[in-house]
Amino acid sequence: YRGHLKETTQMGVERIGDESADADAELLAMTVECLLAAGLTEFQVSVGQVDYFKSLLKEAELGPEAEERLRVLISQKNSFGVEEFVEEQKLKDSMQKAFTEIPQMFGSEEVLKKARSLTNNACALEAVSRLEEIYEIMKNYGYEKYISFDFGMLSKYQYYTGIIFQAYTYGTGEPMIKGGRYNGLMKHFATYNIRRRIAAMLLPEWWEYVYIEGHFEKFVLKNKYNHRKQLIKHIKRHGSKKYLTAWDC
Repeated sequence: YRGHLKETTQMGVERIGDESADADAELLAMTVECLLAAGLTEFQVSVGQVDYFKSLLKEAELGPEAEERLRVLISQKNSFGVEEFVEEQKLKDSMQKAFTEIPQMFGSEEVLKKARSLTNNACALEAVSRLEEIYEIMKNYGYEKYISFDFGMLSKYQYYTGIIFQAYTYGTGEPMIKGGRYNGLMKHFATYNIRRRIAAMLLPEWWEYVYIEGHFEKFVLKNKYNHRKQLIKHIKRHGSKKYLTAWDC
């Protein structure tokens, strides 16, 4: 509990449908601009990359319990604990070195070079390249001085993919802003998959009579078309009426 309130008030931003580094950089730039607009001048946005760690985990072929233990030790910046743990797992020397270094891999862009030097894992190197690309875009914004990197920033939430970030300023022990990319999150929700299947079932000519509002949030039937009853019947037949918004069904 640590004396914290259990209820918090938050404001969030979501960027949907864009997997580019430009989208990552845009959200980081928005974070910087929000902090500047709040009157802060001394702060840092620390950026991690969970795919780097996940790629090394996959290569190491650790079991679920070992993965979770290693994740916790790295998140705690427990270098000695990590070193002892990977030795117990009898990993190859290069893998042991990479995991042992991760807790201390935070700081300026020099950390990116360090991360690249520790592995030849293609997916891990791709994760580093993504951070390098984002950093170059942040230079175009003129906000690179607010950006640092932390490869040991690992969330307990497994749905994150790609970058993860936290913003700090002096005098606060907790991040003011948290965020990250989670490309596959919506796939975990059954209603999303159901709506995707409905969309796939619709005949091409029926798209003249229906449109989707939001990110597969609801289907809306257009009014005054001859085939509306046929369309409604088709969707109801597949048990998906509750996902359909029709003004006068």
